[in-house]
Amino acid sequence: MHKITKIIFLSFLALFSSLPLAYCDTDGSVDLMSVPAYLGTALGIGTFAGGLLAGALMLMAFLTPAVILARGKGGSLIFLIMVGLVLMGFEVAIAWVPVWLFTVVVLAIALFGGLRFKELI
Repeated sequence: MHKITKIIFLSFLALFSSLPLAYCDTDGSVDLMSVPAYLGTALGIGTFAGGLLAGALMLMAFLTPAVILARGKGGSLIFLIMVGLVLMGFEVAIAWVPVWLFTVVVLAIALFGGLRFKELI
């Protein structure tokens, strides 16, 4: 790996590992369901926008190192789509992202995948 790739990977790892510490309660526990509310309050935006932002940050924190590590390898797009869908499913489960947004993303992936498959035939 190149030096800049290692620096980017370690910075995302440090950012993602420090996020729960910022939202700890006084007893040291972290409630993942309330992270969008905390984020929305801190930035002066609503809880819905805080959930979307928290979801986008989580996707970026996991997918950016995956893109860097899978660069140039065959089949990396399928791997990234699978990781992204699993993460979005987790975000729907903890109520950070609404179900309709997950459905739209899945339908868009299916549409583009179908168009690409059509070109191969």
